[in-house]
Amino acid sequence: MGLCSRRELELLAVAYEIYAGRSTLQDLDALLRNDFIARNVSKRSRATIIFYPLLALALSASYKSFSNGTSTESLKSISGSFGLTASPGNQRIGSGISLLVEVYLPFWTDPDVNKTYGFNMFIASNTTTAILDAPLPSYLSNLTPGLAVGDSLLVSATVNATVSEMIELPQADRDDPNFWNATWMAYGQDIETDSGPPDPSSDLPLFSDVLLENAYSGMLAGSGDWGIYSNPNNTMVFLSMWNTTLNETFQSTAQTFILSRRQCFGTWNITSSGVYLAEARLLETHEEALQTQDQSLIANNELGITPTFHATLFEYDYRFRETWNEPMPTSSITRPQYRYNISTTSALVASMIWARQVSLWEPSRNNASASASNNQYTIDPMNIITQREATTLRRETGLVVVLAICPFLAIVALILKTFLYSVPLGEGFGVISMLAGMKECNLDVFSGASLSGQLSRELFVRFHVQQGRDGRGRICIRLDEKDGKSERLRKNIVYS
Repeated sequence: MGLCSRRELELLAVAYEIYAGRSTLQDLDALLRNDFIARNVSKRSRATIIFYPLLALALSASYKSFSNGTSTESLKSISGSFGLTASPGNQRIGSGISLLVEVYLPFWTDPDVNKTYGFNMFIASNTTTAILDAPLPSYLSNLTPGLAVGDSLLVSATVNATVSEMIELPQADRDDPNFWNATWMAYGQDIETDSGPPDPSSDLPLFSDVLLENAYSGMLAGSGDWGIYSNPNNTMVFLSMWNTTLNETFQSTAQTFILSRRQCFGTWNITSSGVYLAEARLLETHEEALQTQDQSLIANNELGITPTFHATLFEYDYRFRETWNEPMPTSSITRPQYRYNISTTSALVASMIWARQVSLWEPSRNNASASASNNQYTIDPMNIITQREATTLRRETGLVVVLAICPFLAIVALILKTFLYSVPLGEGFGVISMLAGMKECNLDVFSGASLSGQLSRELFVRFHVQQGRDGRGRICIRLDEKDGKSERLRKNIVYS
C-alpha cells in the first residue's frame, strides 16, 4: 500500500510541476528518482521528495508503538490432570525447604495483595493466601507441542487449593492461662507458667528458637482438639516472634491461622518456555469448604511443619532487622521491596503447608497415603477453558489512523490528478516518455551528464501539444524554453 500511494504522489507532484510552469528537467528527474540531494532542484520539489521518507519513518515509528497487543482464540479443550505439584522440573526436590523458597520468595521480595505469584500462589487479601493445585507435567506436555514462540495458551479451571487465613485471636484468650495450657498440651508441649514459655536462661520448648539475645520465635502447627473453636478441620497454626526487652511473650504477639482445602478458579499462562498463574479467585469461604471439601490432606496427616520450617520465621522477617538497626530495603534497590502495610505471614504459613504436602505426596513420588488420595484428579474438557493468545498489535483507534494514512493519501492524489487531467502526463510517465517527446533538441545541453547524470545548469522543460486534423495529436517536449507554460490536452483527441 505504501508503494502504491508513493507512486501516485510522485505522479501528482510531476503533474503539478508541469501545470505550474517553469518546471525544469532536474525537477522532473529528481521527483521520478526520489533524489533529494540532486543539484539544481527547486525547493518545492526537494521538499516534496523529502516529505514521503519522513512520513514513512513517522508511520513506522507510530506502527511499532502499538506492539505488545494480544489476540485470543478459543480452542477445544482436552481433559487435564491437576494436583499437588511444584513448577515443572521441581517436583521431587527435597523435603519442602527448597519448595517453600521457590513458591514464597517471589511474593516476599515484592509483596502485594489480590495478585498472583509464580506457578500457583495467589494473595487474596492481607490475611488470606491460596496455593492452587496446578496442571501436572503430563498435562502440560500435551499442551505445549506446536506452540509457536511468542504465543501462549490460557488454561482455566476450578481446582482445589491449600489456603491459609489469619484470624484475630480474642484478647480474652491471649490473657487466659488455661487457654494456653490447653494449647501447649494439644501440641505435645509441657505446661508452661502463666507468663508463657520458660525463662530464656532455661531450656526452651521444642517450638522455640533464638536469633539474638532477647529475640525469640515460636511456632505451633499440627492437629489437636480445638473444642473452644469447634474447628472440625483440626488444623491451626500459631506463629510468634517476641522481644523480651519489650516485655513481649509468645502469647502477646502470637498470630493465629486456620488452614483448609478450598475451591479456587485459576488461569495459567503456558508458553513454550514456561508456565505461570495469571489470574485466580477464591470460590468459597473457610466455613463453606469445611462442609463441601475433603480436608484429609490437612486434617489427617502429620506434616512435620514445626521442625522443618521454624527457622524461616527469622529468615523472612523484617521486624527484628529493624529492631536491631540492620539495613532495611530502600527504594534505591529493585528487590526486595518492604511494605509496612502488607502482612507476609499468611503466605508463609500457606507455603509451609503446601511445601510439605508436595514433598510427601506429589503424584510422581507414588507414596500418597489413604488420607492423601485426593492429591491428583482429572478435570473433564467441558470444565476447562482453553484459549490461544498470540502477540499482535493493540486494537486501538490510533492504529486504524496510522494504517489509513497511506490509502487516504493515495485516494487524495487520485482525486487531485483528476483536476489536472489536461496536463500532458500519463500513468507510465518516465524517462522513455520524455525521450519519445523530444523535438528539435540541441544535445549539447546534456554535455558532461552521460555518466554523472548531473547537468551544469537548470534546463527548463516545456510540453507542447500539436493537434492533428484526424483526431490525433502529438506531445512534444522542448528544452531550454524559459518563457510560457506547457500546453494543455484537449478532449476527444488521441495523443501519442
